[in-house]
Amino acid sequence: MSIFKHYGNLLAAMEKHGDPICRTTDPDAWFPEAGDGHSRAVRYAKEMCLECPLLVECRLYALVAEEQHGIWGGLDAMQRNKIRAAKNKAAKIAV
Repeated sequence: MSIFKHYGNLLAAMEKHGDPICRTTDPDAWFPEAGDGHSRAVRYAKEMCLECPLLVECRLYALVAEEQHGIWGGLDAMQRNKIRAAKNKAAKIAV
């Protein structure tokens, strides 16, 4: 599925459920400084994502768009990179 399709799914979910939690709170909580991966603020942001009705659409969009910054769908950049690496490794094995 293309990045545009995932973005469209995210927008459709926002239309249905309203703004995600991250758009109604301090943006700094969702884009921590490098090295703050395990801070209280990051844990709080990830916990808030778990309550968001857009969690799945947000996470899928961030993975496909290869977002390298911020908390998206409850995952930080390192977690998203690990998921993408595992997916790429599995695809190579399957060939």
